[in-house]
Amino acid sequence: MRIVALALLIVAMPVDAHPQHDAIPPVFHVVYGRTAASCNDAEEIALLNVTAGHLAYYEAGEYLVIGVAFESSNGPSLNGRFVVRGETMILPDANLRLVLETPNRLVRYQLAGDTGEPAPGTGRDIWIRCPRGRPDGTCPIV
Repeated sequence: MRIVALALLIVAMPVDAHPQHDAIPPVFHVVYGRTAASCNDAEEIALLNVTAGHLAYYEAGEYLVIGVAFESSNGPSLNGRFVVRGETMILPDANLRLVLETPNRLVRYQLAGDTGEPAPGTGRDIWIRCPRGRPDGTCPIV
């Protein structure tokens, strides 16, 4: 009887409306290009927009499911589990680390299993901060 009463009490407790994970920290929130020149090219579509909840590419996005923000020796960091969505399909989810190695360079690593460390041999995916998003100051992706 006590177990049933305890179970009913737990079910009746109010649920917190906030996510139970860290969002991508605001220091990351900006538009990135592959090179500084791509940031200034009005025709460039290979840009990355980082928001609190996802990484938005031209035809795909990685949506944060759960994340842990921390300060590493390389700079502000986030280890997160992301659901990957292509233009027309859901792709396998990914464990990623984002590191803001300098104020102007974002590095994205694929993580190995449950270790929370970058997978050997996967390399780094490097993006350069675009100071104004696009030459006209707008961001083409949301």
